[in-house]
Amino acid sequence: MSTDRPQPRRPEEPKISLLRNPVSLIGAAIAATSLATIAFLFFVNFISVRPSPYIGVLGFMVAPAFLILGLLLIPLGMLLERWRRRKQKPGVIPRFPKLDLNIPAQRTHLLFSLASLRVRADERRGQLPSLRVHRLGAVLRATLPHHHAT
Repeated sequence: MSTDRPQPRRPEEPKISLLRNPVSLIGAAIAATSLATIAFLFFVNFISVRPSPYIGVLGFMVAPAFLILGLLLIPLGMLLERWRRRKQKPGVIPRFPKLDLNIPAQRTHLLFSLASLRVRADERRGQLPSLRVHRLGAVLRATLPHHHAT
């Protein structure tokens, strides 16, 4: 019988999300507030007997601009946080995110994103996107590993 005990593991540093930074949190607050404002002004415009044009301007032009601003601040804050972390620990965080297409989940996410972009481009050209979406299923079936029942 061996008296060697396994050494206790040192607890790893908890991974803190890149969303946990002031710029992203302010962007999320602006986006959430703008979305609530849009919903409220849409409701007021809907139930009003005589809708005011100012409510329309605020609800359909100004508030969506703030919504877009808030949504843009979220990835900007994430990017700034990533740069800050890379400066603090230069060797730990790689320069670019890792993309390994041998991992099925990453491959599926990439293919879905590319197919979504393709569908959107087809819609802008006035083509029917359903033809491209149908091809997406064939692409995913061809690239994902097959599970055979035994």
